[in-house]
Amino acid sequence: MSNNKKPKTVVKANCKTSKKPASCPPDTKLNYISTKPKTFNFSLSTFVLNLYLYNGKELQKDFGLDWYDYGARFYDAELGRFHTQDRFAEKYSFQSPYVYAGNDPIKNIDVNGDSLTANAWKWANKITNNTNNQIASNNQKQSNLNTKLKNGNIKQKAYNRKTKRLNDANNELNATIGEIATLASSNQWYDVQESSGLTSANGSAAAGITSFDFNTDMVVMTVDTKNYDLGAMAHEFKHAHQFETGELDLTSITNSEGGILASKFTESEANYRSQFFGSTTTTPPINNDARKSTNGYTKAIMSSTYKRLKASHKHAYRINKQTVIWTP
Repeated sequence: MSNNKKPKTVVKANCKTSKKPASCPPDTKLNYISTKPKTFNFSLSTFVLNLYLYNGKELQKDFGLDWYDYGARFYDAELGRFHTQDRFAEKYSFQSPYVYAGNDPIKNIDVNGDSLTANAWKWANKITNNTNNQIASNNQKQSNLNTKLKNGNIKQKAYNRKTKRLNDANNELNATIGEIATLASSNQWYDVQESSGLTSANGSAAAGITSFDFNTDMVVMTVDTKNYDLGAMAHEFKHAHQFETGELDLTSITNSEGGILASKFTESEANYRSQFFGSTTTTPPINNDARKSTNGYTKAIMSSTYKRLKASHKHAYRINKQTVIWTP
């Protein structure tokens, strides 16, 4: 028996119109994540190869050497050592002249192989940054004074007094930066040790002590950083520079016999320096003419002062840019 029914005609609803028929599914937005990998076309010419890798030092790939440029010398990471001696190896007489980071790479980094210790650099940078900020502030103050003088808002006498004060301050601050540079370029190694509740050799409380470590041949600036400010550190950096220039002798931190070569201005200069970095001491600036007329280290070295040095405890002092250790 034949089937006389006609096939149904299927009409597809236009669901893209604004008036959708009832047969259209409800609006549903689905976010699909494609699993098909995307292809990108890059040109190597648009990229710059980064060669500043380990410790931020530049990797030298010439001739397949793969050495790191540390400025003063090259470092071979495969061997973990330098190929040339530190040009200031005398500062590390208790270590090999080839060691990296003072032989303590966990605690230290090697800046250029010829610098202050890492902790000394930390405080030297703090002092330097503070110094630069003060100089910039003083320069702005001077500019304001110049404007006031031009506009007739300040008397000449007051202008001269304030200008001199700013100039004296900037001279001392610039000297601070120069002295830190002198210590950094010396063949003597300088270190900083942070302490809490520091006590001097005679039993009194102390903000800081600069001494000589006869085991490591280092000048050590020990400062009570918990109870004192940056002024105490600047004070000891001044003493370190006095040692560097031969104006001050040093002994161990447990001995109170240091300072035989010191003049009457040695401590005053350090106190004056500390005032610029938060210290509450009130020491007037040192008169340069009076300073030059004193019997300092250079005149005393062959006099009775030097005899006192030789007759006392073990001391270290500088002469002709070399450190001398005297053992009686």
